[in-house]
Amino acid sequence: MSEMGEIVELFRKQMEVQQQQIEEQRKQIEKLLSFLGPVSATPPAVASSVPSFPAFDPTSELWKEYWARFKTFAGANSIPAEKLAQVFLTNQTTTTFKLLSTLAVQQGTRQLTPGPTDSQLKLALRRFDWLRPNRRPA
Repeated sequence: MSEMGEIVELFRKQMEVQQQQIEEQRKQIEKLLSFLGPVSATPPAVASSVPSFPAFDPTSELWKEYWARFKTFAGANSIPAEKLAQVFLTNQTTTTFKLLSTLAVQQGTRQLTPGPTDSQLKLALRRFDWLRPNRRPA
C-alpha cells in the first residue's frame, strides 16, 4: 500500500508543478497581449475603389500600346486577375463596350472564358485601326 501512496503523492506533485507552469504561461500571454494594445473585432477597411483609366481612343493610340498601359495600370493598382475584365470594361466608352458585347454574343457563351481574353480584345478593337490617320503597323 505504501507504493500506491507514493504513486499518488508523485501524481499530486506533478499536478501542482503543471498548475504552476500553466499559471506562468497565462501571465506571459497576458504580458504579451498588453504590448499589442486593443485588438479590433472588425478587419481594417480595404479601399475598393480603383482610379479611373482613360478609355481606348483608336484615333490617338494603337491597341497594343493601350493594352500595355492598361496592364501596367492594373499591376500598379493591385487589381486581381478575376476583376481585370470588369475594371477594363467600366473604363471604356459605350461604343467600345457595345462592340465587345456584340462580339461576345456572336461567339456564343460556350466559347467564352470569364472576361474577354487578350486575343478577343485585340480582334474587336482592331476594327478601329482604319480610323487612326497616322497609324503604325500593329
